[in-house]
This record gives sequence, C-alpha cells and structure tokens, in this order.
Amino acid sequence: MGHAQNYARQIERELAEQQEHVRRLRAEAEVLRGQAVRLQEEPAPPAKEAIPGLQHRSAA
Repeated sequence: MGHAQNYARQIERELAEQQEHVRRLRAEAEVLRGQAVRLQEEPAPPAKEAIPGLQHRSAA
C-alpha cells in the first residue's frame, strides 16, 4: 500500500508542475497576443524607410 501512496503523490506533484507550466504558457501567450495587436495597430513606416540602407534595384 505504501508504494501506491508514494506513486500517487509523485503523480500529483507531476500534475501540479504541468499545470503550473500550462499557466505560465497561457500567460506568455496572452502577453504575445497583446504585443501582436499593438504592432498591427501601429502605422507602418514609409516603404523606403522600412529597411534602412536598402537601395532600390530595378529588375534587369
């Protein structure tokens, strides 16, 4: 019976760790969603300033 109790405690610890991991991933995903929304709302810079130093090349 002691082995079963130890196993049950181990499984409960692992489950709690996995639940905490899921909670942290969800929080991180929420932060990333917020950042994505803010980036989409920002006006894009003019095309020629989008990549500093990039020179326009015509197709040859």
